[in-house]
Amino acid sequence: MTRDAAIRSSRRRTTAAALAAAAFAASWAVVAVAGHLGGGAAEAAFIAAMVIFALGECLLSPTLPAIINDLAPPGAAGRYNGLGTLAFTTGFLLGPVAGGAALAAGWGARLFAVLAVTCALAAAAALRLARHLPSTADHIPAPATSQPEAAEGPLPAQRQPTGRGTQPGIPPKNPRGNYRTVVIPSPASPRRAAPARRCPLWTS
Repeated sequence: MTRDAAIRSSRRRTTAAALAAAAFAASWAVVAVAGHLGGGAAEAAFIAAMVIFALGECLLSPTLPAIINDLAPPGAAGRYNGLGTLAFTTGFLLGPVAGGAALAAGWGARLFAVLAVTCALAAAAALRLARHLPSTADHIPAPATSQPEAAEGPLPAQRQPTGRGTQPGIPPKNPRGNYRTVVIPSPASPRRAAPARRCPLWTS
């Protein structure tokens, strides 16, 4: 596989889903092994299994919603996301029931072995799914390259407005530093005349 082909393959969402399923399979395998250990070794194995499972969730959580949204036709994104959420919810409901029944029957080792094999098959299915998904739903868009910013030059000279009742803005910096002060009369009040104000005005 060439370098470009490897980069294109690594940017596929199905690859992330396959890695997530492989992480789940590894975590269940570690749990199955930890059941035969004792003491601190079993605790360390269970902690390692939780860490591996969390990494799989980090890979899967942003991947499936993106695939669902890209596969949904215009105006049907809500229904597609609803079906995806329904699939997760069904698993959350049936998983504890089936797992609790298996553990109560003394099939703990078989349960975790079945889970590991099922997740491994899911990883293979995710890789096979890449052949059938459109590229817009499978490939992760490459990050946009940042364009170099234009070099900042001296600001062009701008004549500030002056006159009765106007307030000039902040003048740009003059490299020659020639400023002069002009007096801008304030609008007279009906009762008494307001004092004149002084402000710097840049001149070319």
